[in-house]
Amino acid sequence: MMQKPLVLTTLATVSLFAIPAQAVTIQFNTTSIFNADVVVNNAGGTINSAGRTPLDSSTSNRTLITNSAAAQLSPTSGNGLPDNGFFAANSFHPDVQLSFSNSTSRPNARRAFSSTSFNFPVTAGNYDRVDVFAISTQGSSNFSITFNYSDLSSTTTASVSAPDWFDEITQTTSRYYLVNDLDRFNLNNNTLDNVNDPAIFGFSFTPDSARTLSSITVNPTSQFFTFFGSTGNQIPTQTATPEPASTLAILGLGLGTLVAKARKLG
Repeated sequence: MMQKPLVLTTLATVSLFAIPAQAVTIQFNTTSIFNADVVVNNAGGTINSAGRTPLDSSTSNRTLITNSAAAQLSPTSGNGLPDNGFFAANSFHPDVQLSFSNSTSRPNARRAFSSTSFNFPVTAGNYDRVDVFAISTQGSSNFSITFNYSDLSSTTTASVSAPDWFDEITQTTSRYYLVNDLDRFNLNNNTLDNVNDPAIFGFSFTPDSARTLSSITVNPTSQFFTFFGSTGNQIPTQTATPEPASTLAILGLGLGTLVAKARKLG
C-alpha cells in the first residue's frame, strides 16, 4: 500500500527574540547634585536675582540670565538663555533639556567650588555617547569623566579643557557651543552686561557600549568649573525573550497534533 505524502502546515511563526528598539537620547536627571541657581529670570514680570550664585568670582559677581529677563532690561538688544531651557538638536549635539527656566527659581547647576569630584546616577543601559554641558570662568580649566558600570568596573577619560565662558572655540564633534553670544547679569548692581559673548559648551565622550552604565563621576580641577547637565545616547541590546507559558502550551499542542497525524498517515 502506497503511503500518503506527509504534508506539514506551519501553524504560526513565533519570534523568540525581542525586536530591538532604536537608539534614544536620555536626558540624565542631575538635579540631585545641583547646588546653585545661576540663572536670573523674570517670573511674574519681576527681575529675580535674589539667591543667585555668581559663576565667576564674588568680586566680579556675574551670572547668566534668561532671554525674557534680558529683554526686559534691554528690549532692543538683550539676549539670554532660552526661557524653557531647551536646545534643539543640531549637527553637534542631540536635543538638550537643561534644568533652568524663566518660570522657576531653584538650583540648576553644580558649581564646583573646589576640585572635589561629584557623581550622578544615570538610567541604566548601554550607551555609545555621553554629552556633558559645562563652562569654566576666571580662565579655562581641565576636567575628566569617569564612567561607572554595573559590573563595578570604571573607566576615566583623558583630561579635557573647559574653556572660559568668554572664550571662542573652533567647534568639533567632541567640543562645541551649546549656546553662544549671550549677555550676563551683574549681581553687584542688578544690571545687564550687554556683552554678547558668554557661552555654555558641550563635550562629547565615548563610554564602553558593551557594558551597562550606572553612574558618571565628574572630576573638576578648578573651583570655577560649573556643570549644567548631561545626556546619553542609549543603544538597543538584543536579548532572548522567553515566550509566555500560554504561547508555549499552544505550540506544544500544535506540534503534538502534527505528530499524531503524521503517525496515522504513516
